Amino acid sequence: MKSIGKSVYELKEQDLNGWYRLIYTVQIKNKIFVLHAFKKQSAKTAKQDLELAKNRLSKID
Repeated sequence: MKSIGKSVYELKEQDLNGWYRLIYTVQIKNKIFVLHAFKKQSAKTAKQDLELAKNRLSKID
């Protein structure tokens, strides 16, 4: 997800109740850091969800 940072990825899954998103990054020594996981109803990811993930990424870089 370029809007959050380099090497940040998004996993998407849908069921009858909506979409689920997981934003994560893979860092040195193949560690996976989950930055944010949430359920959403709309197609667009809310700015507050993106900002939260970006903030958490800055704490591990």
